[in-house]
Amino acid sequence: MLLIYNYIRGKRLIAASSEAQYPQNGKPATDMITSLGKMEPVSIHLKVWKKKRLLVVMFFVIFTVVSAISIIYESILWTTSFIFLVIAINTLSFNKIPSFLIMNEGIYLDERFFKWEKLKYFSIEPVKMGSLGYGMFENSSDYTEVIFKPSNGIFDRNSVFLLDKNEVGKVRNLLLDNGVPEAESSHGDVISNSSSTIENDGRGDTKKQQTLS
Repeated sequence: MLLIYNYIRGKRLIAASSEAQYPQNGKPATDMITSLGKMEPVSIHLKVWKKKRLLVVMFFVIFTVVSAISIIYESILWTTSFIFLVIAINTLSFNKIPSFLIMNEGIYLDERFFKWEKLKYFSIEPVKMGSLGYGMFENSSDYTEVIFKPSNGIFDRNSVFLLDKNEVGKVRNLLLDNGVPEAESSHGDVISNSSSTIENDGRGDTKKQQTLS
């Protein structure tokens, strides 16, 4: 069941990408990186998705063969079946699509879907020495980290890293427009519940300018 769920989750992500508020059609407008790696346009042509489908097919083929052998020889190969199942589950669990989509009902982040009401807050921080993402990928200090805190507390820190400051501003405004509070830092002190723009101050940091309505 876990294998099927993992497969269906990836399939739903790909199907939903065409309706994303951001990025449009699931195609990143800037370099975008998650904990799983660099995000590519979300589609059925992704190498990760093709590998996931192949693994699912291989699992059912081998499972069918093992079951047939067990029936023919009237002995259940529990040890072999268990080892194979563990390997298949572990492989699929790490074979996820690096993804970040803002939808009408919530966000997708690395195949997981969070409804708006399940997000406690978000925060925006430049990647610098001491940051979680510093050194995790090439030129990491040029990126800005958008951190999400789910209200259930199961996944403590969920992040996406964006290179373009203007794209960070778009993401921030969409999150605020959908009712997700912004925190001053990942520790959770809420500073804003309304849209504003983010400008580059020329030093690699960002400053926020409140949008008047």
